[in-house]
Amino acid sequence: YLSKEKARQEAELAKAKAQIESVNREIADTKNKLSLYRDQLKQVKAFADHIDEQDLNHFVDVMTGQLNYAVPADYRIPKIERFSEYMSVIENSYGNKRYEGLKMMSVLGNSDGKIGLRVNRWGDGSGGYSDVTFFKTYEEAQEFVKSCAMKLLESGSLRVEELQQLKKMSIEFSDEEMLLIRQSMHSSYDKSIESLASQFNKSKEKLEADKAYIDQQLNVI
Repeated sequence: YLSKEKARQEAELAKAKAQIESVNREIADTKNKLSLYRDQLKQVKAFADHIDEQDLNHFVDVMTGQLNYAVPADYRIPKIERFSEYMSVIENSYGNKRYEGLKMMSVLGNSDGKIGLRVNRWGDGSGGYSDVTFFKTYEEAQEFVKSCAMKLLESGSLRVEELQQLKKMSIEFSDEEMLLIRQSMHSSYDKSIESLASQFNKSKEKLEADKAYIDQQLNVI
């Protein structure tokens, strides 16, 4: 009898623990939903409070095709593309190109009231997406791409291939900027050469030691 009672109590305890865990999960889910609703309210309120500060004219220009160039975000040097070509979904089948429609564009915002534009690869929103900046003139797009290059320069990671890429986009640098580029890139390359030389010397020493060991074993024999 005692063993049956103990088993019953353990079963009830396990059931109670499971119910508590279930309630805790529901509480956590509810907290998450409330956090989402809170941020949504903050987002709407922030946008409403600062609506006069937002560049809605720019947004309208994008939506009505008044801007001519698109620059999708890139970790390195972004490309400048024509708005019509970038926003079009083109089906390319055996060299036959067919227009399928516009790519899906999303308007994003966060609780500080800022908005941004994101473009999906396909018109139905599937596939990858890119944060995109749009410009009316090619010169404006050039200045934006140039600023991306200067950020890479500041971090010491700008490459010669990227300078060549910038030249193809007709992006020019002043003599002062070129001196900074030269100084930064020379310094970076000198460090790379020093590192490679150090690695080469260590590898050479290891190989020479291996050769000496083999010779030593022959002498032992």
